[in-house]
Amino acid sequence: MLFFVVVVVVIVVVVVVVVVVVVVVVVVVVGVVVVVIFCCCSCLVVIVVVVVIVVVVVLEVVVVVAVVVVVDVIFCCCSCRNSSSSNSS
Repeated sequence: MLFFVVVVVVIVVVVVVVVVVVVVVVVVVVGVVVVVIFCCCSCLVVIVVVVVIVVVVVLEVVVVVAVVVVVDVIFCCCSCRNSSSSNSS
């Protein structure tokens, strides 16, 4: 039972860290976009905004996939350990 509590805590910590990293990246990217917009108002602004939106969406997808993979790996390891320990008994 304690093992599953530890697993849940680890998953929560990983998710929180990933969310914080994504938020920081988004804030930095938005800051860069604002600077670019104020520096040179031209067609470049539209291109930069589109690129930023694409990057943010890709990052969010990567974060979700990473969290799912981590959770799957953790539960697979739990299953393997449980089955191997019951087999050896």
